Amino acid sequence: MKVGNMSILDSFTTQFGLVKKIDAFGFLDYLKKNPSEQKKHGKVLLVTADTPLKASRGEGKTTTTIALVDALRERGVDAAAVLRQPSMGITAAGSKGGASGGGKSSLSHPELI
Repeated sequence: MKVGNMSILDSFTTQFGLVKKIDAFGFLDYLKKNPSEQKKHGKVLLVTADTPLKASRGEGKTTTTIALVDALRERGVDAAAVLRQPSMGITAAGSKGGASGGGKSSLSHPELI
């Protein structure tokens, strides 16, 4: 099955109105157990960081991931991001955006989160 421009097996997707939820961890486990399928489904790039320092207020992993996917797609590479449910962060101090991102780096369909 094609989800957007990705080839994902039906058993790892669930339809929610106009969008599809992908069981990314289940799909990755499937690929680990079936190495011959890995070339068909591409590569995985994990964006991670150490626990953020108090002064840094986070390290921008979500923004970096979105920027990486945008850059890869700009070069013609089929790319997608799987993001966890975003946190509200330190909003009481007014230093972070909303749970689905702010400005030009926001998640689509935030009402589904």
